[in-house]
Amino acid sequence: MKKKKSFEKACGFSLIEILISASLLIAVSLVVFSVFRSFDEAAALDKDASNIISVLERARKETLFSKNSLSYGVRFNADEIIFFEGEFFDGANPDNISVKLHPKIFISDISLTNATTSLSFKRLSGEAGGSGTITLQSRANSFKTRVISIEETGLVK
Repeated sequence: MKKKKSFEKACGFSLIEILISASLLIAVSLVVFSVFRSFDEAAALDKDASNIISVLERARKETLFSKNSLSYGVRFNADEIIFFEGEFFDGANPDNISVKLHPKIFISDISLTNATTSLSFKRLSGEAGGSGTITLQSRANSFKTRVISIEETGLVK
């Protein structure tokens, strides 16, 4: 009797195919993660810059409207800004409103002409007690920044 040679067709994947597939999946995942992280930092910078501009505009508007017959201002710290009543910041005032920055963002530079970290607005004119810039920076990437400009007229850009 003759034996027939049978060649069975191999089913499944080889180890090389699995390793190549896994390495491609890891490479694509890393690219997607880095793009998402970059997008997340940019969004956090934009949001915090928008929040700071809103608080500055609120302080100016409430000063112009003479709410409670007071001036209003903003104090800048590395990880927060504080909306306050009066011409000068008083840390003990319970009416202060603190706005925390995103954990990935901090204020890296405060360059105001009044050489302080606080800025208040003048009643009736709405002029700022100082002009200058506030620089926000990403903690992970020092090249990602946003600069907020405050003019002597009190306008914010």
